[in-house]
Order: sequence, then C-alpha cells, then structure tokens
Amino acid sequence: MNTTKCSKCNAILPPGAKFCNLCGGSTTTQETEGVAYQNYDTQNMGPAANAKWQRIMNHVVTLLKKHRFALIIAAALAIVVITVIILSRPDQYIKAEGVVFVRQAGDVVAIIPHKGTKIEIEGDLVDYQTSLDGTKAAVRIRDGADGYLLYMLDERERLIHDGIEDYWLSASGDGIAFTIYERNLSSYEPAELRLFSKGTTKAVTMDFYQGAAATLSPDGQTVAYVTIGGNWRDGNPAYTGMAWDGAAHELGRNMYPLAIADGARLIYLTRQGEQGATFHVQKKYNEDSRIKLGDDPRDVYFNTDLSQVVYESGGRTYVSLGGGERTGLSGRVYYFVMPQGTAGFSAYGRVRVLGIKDFSNTFYVNRDDALVNIDKKHEAQSVARSVDTAYVANDGKTITYLRENNRLFKVNGTKRNAEPLRLTEETSTWFLSTAKGDAVFYVTEDERDDLYELRYQKGDGKSVLVTDGEIDGVSYELYKGEVLFYISDGELFVSSGERGRRVGGFNGDVTSVQAGMFDVVVTVRDGSERAVYRSTDGVAFSEIYSYIP
Repeated sequence: MNTTKCSKCNAILPPGAKFCNLCGGSTTTQETEGVAYQNYDTQNMGPAANAKWQRIMNHVVTLLKKHRFALIIAAALAIVVITVIILSRPDQYIKAEGVVFVRQAGDVVAIIPHKGTKIEIEGDLVDYQTSLDGTKAAVRIRDGADGYLLYMLDERERLIHDGIEDYWLSASGDGIAFTIYERNLSSYEPAELRLFSKGTTKAVTMDFYQGAAATLSPDGQTVAYVTIGGNWRDGNPAYTGMAWDGAAHELGRNMYPLAIADGARLIYLTRQGEQGATFHVQKKYNEDSRIKLGDDPRDVYFNTDLSQVVYESGGRTYVSLGGGERTGLSGRVYYFVMPQGTAGFSAYGRVRVLGIKDFSNTFYVNRDDALVNIDKKHEAQSVARSVDTAYVANDGKTITYLRENNRLFKVNGTKRNAEPLRLTEETSTWFLSTAKGDAVFYVTEDERDDLYELRYQKGDGKSVLVTDGEIDGVSYELYKGEVLFYISDGELFVSSGERGRRVGGFNGDVTSVQAGMFDVVVTVRDGSERAVYRSTDGVAFSEIYSYIP
C-alpha cells in the first residue's frame, strides 16, 4: 500500500488529504487568478492554530473566485459615488485663509501678521491692501520724511522702500509695483516705476504715467502700465500701454491696461478716445487677437486666474470667457453674492478679483434689485426680484434673502423656477444668515410701539428671542459663520442661537464690534481713552493696544 508523508513533520497522511492532521501543513500550493497563496512558516504556530488559519485562507480564496464579479461592480459603484460627491462640492469658491490686523494706535501703526506676533511701526497709517487669501498685505505709512514707507507683510514685516509715492499689490501678495517719490514732481510728469517680486526689486521704467494705475498679474511677476512720452512738457503728451515681465512689451497707443493674467495669457485694456473708453481683451502680446468687449466698462469682476470677466457696459451686464466674445447677462451688475469667508481682492477702483474659479453657478444682484444666477452654460437665470439683502450658503446653492417688503425667504438658487420658502412669520428689517444656510438671526420691528426684537430661527422651527433690549451695534458678519456678537447698552453680548450672553472683561463701554471668519475685534471707550481687544477663538479677548484720540 502506497503511503503519503507530510513534508513538514513526516507524519503519514490519509489518501487525498490536503492538510496534515498533526501539524496542519499544506500538501499543495493554492493559486487563484494568478495570485499564489504559499504555505506559511508554522514553526512558531501550534498545529491547531495553523490548520485553522489555512482553512480560513482557503475559504477566502473560494469566496473571491465565486463572487469576484460582484466585488468588481461594488468597487466601481463606490468610485462613482465618491466622484459624484467630489464634483458636486461648490469648489468654485476659494476660501480666505487668514487675516492681517492693521490699525492706527496713537502714534504708531499696530500690525499683527497672519500667524505672527504684534508689530508697532512709528508713523501714520495711510492705507493698506491685503492679498486675495487674506494672509499677506502691503502697508503704506507716513513717518514725516519725504515719501512714504512701504512694508510687505506675510508672517513678518519687510521694508520694501522708504521713499515711495504710490503702490499696487498683486492678488497673491507676492509682488508689489511702486513709484519712487520725487520732490516737486507733478502728477503729469513721468515717474520711476519698480517691481518687487521673488525677494528682489527691479527697475521697470522711468516714464511711468502717474495718471493711470499699474496692474500686476496674480503671481506678481508681470506688471502692466502706461508710459508718458511725446512733448508732454508742451502739453502734447503721448500715452502708450506697456507690459513688463523682465522685458518691456508695447501694447499700443492710448491703451490703458486694466488687468493682466499670469504669463500675460490674457490682457484686458481700455482704449481712451475722444468719445470715451472702449474695453478690449487680447491674448499674450498679440495685438491681432484683440477683441472689443464693449464701451465704458464699469464694475469689472474677474475670476481668480483672470480667465473670465463679468462687467457692466452700456447699461447691461456681460461675461467673456477665455478672451472670447462677450455674452449678455441680466441687468447691470451691482455686487456678487458669495458664501461667507470667500476670498476677495480689490485691485483698484471698480476692478475686483473674486475668490471664484468659474462664474458658472454663481450669483449677483443687479441694480434693479434682482437676484441672478449665472448657470452652468454661463447664461443668466432670474432667482428673485425686489431683493434687499442676500446670502448664499456654503453649499453654493441655498440662498437666503430679504425682500423689500421685509419678508425673509429661502430658495435653491441653482434650480430653475424653484419655489421660495418663507422663513419667518414676522417681518424683518435686517438679518444675517449662518454659513450653512440653516438658520437666521433677524430683527423685527413693531412700528406702533417702536420696539425691536433680535431673534434666531433654525429651519422651520420655533424662533428664539435673543434680546428685546436696545441694540447699539452688531457685527457685520457672524464669527466663523455661526456666532453673533452685538452691543446693547454699552456691553458686548454673544449668541449661538440662544438668549444673548454678556461678554465681560472690558474696562469701559463697548462702542463697536467687528466679527469675521478668523477673529472678533472690539473697541472700548473709557473716558478719553480707547482700547482695542481681539479674540481669535470667539471666547477669550486680549487687549491689543490703547490710545487717546
């Protein structure tokens, strides 16, 4: 009789056995779909434990072979679901990432950089400008000497130049163009323009025309501007649009740059003529690609990379995509409605760069008080009329708005012909919506008794009285989009949807409060002295500085 022995322990195996009854060792090597499951080293495992392990592995292999198609389908469905979730997020909005605190404090300028410690610089604050994400800034300070001090702030302060006249910050905060101060130089004489970028300052031109603003690409590496030439001393100047990226490029006579994209992919210009200004866009430095977008542009809004522009021209709103022909929208754009905490950058005047990647599925209010949705095809769809104030939630589609009849409504702004839902029974004169769009703080007024109530309501639930006392001031935003700070009878109160709670620790009367996504700033008056307090967690306040006006 032929016998088979175990290769591990030399025990005799019964006919057809796949495992040794003594040590549990396998007599074969199992293979499934090209994957080999080899016998494990069992010298440190007991016979029973090893046999059990092998039986489990054998069962898993059988299941994989039997149900492999079902597993493939389940995995594919999981991938589809995850993709849908990612694509459905309102990621066209870019959130601000921080805040730079800048205030005049007596004889010094108090500055708290993003993620930095307080700095005090002697002098008078002239102005400052922050980057798109809010983490960087440029500050102009007068210290009594000729010209102004120009500082760049990120996580520390850097003195860029101690004798400047004017300056322009890039949306990224990484570049600053500035002009050099010269005594007795009139605004009609050419000035020197320089560019600070990548840690170095470079000369751009000695013929900068001070009557026009310079503009920088978002990354701060390219600057566009106007030069003055000709017989300007005799009153016959010649103006030429220019761009500089390490080398100078001429854009044309009487062409005034309005904005320039990174690498000069797109350049937006106005042509100044006897009949007014015309608005144009061109690709790179190719004048042959130039397209006229309209006349006399007003309220110009760009997306983050300047590949799209929404603007008013001739009493109507238009959009241009990728340097292409314009498409008409609705009414005259007044302001964009974006989720709380969305980044924003004001280049100069009415030119703004918004924290929006693409204008599709965004909202604006026009000058006829109509709320308009720019849909996926970049076409205008009416959402509501007679709108006084509006907020869009973090989901990018839920709109809460107050109509001119003082009634509060909520609607899905991206759904065509959606039926608005009235939120509160009472009429309201003012409101703030939470960032999630699931609750509102609102003020009611009884005209007969001249009584005011500040209330909170979540969803269609019962409203909660926050205060019925006199409201002296209120934060213009909710802290982190959820918490309301307000002033009553010289004291600070806070509410997350319940009866307002007093916030103590201030010496004097609270005169103002400003809240945002990153901090709450409070001004306190004690006799002739003023003190400014700041909280970055909405709970603990610390005095930043005090002064006597």
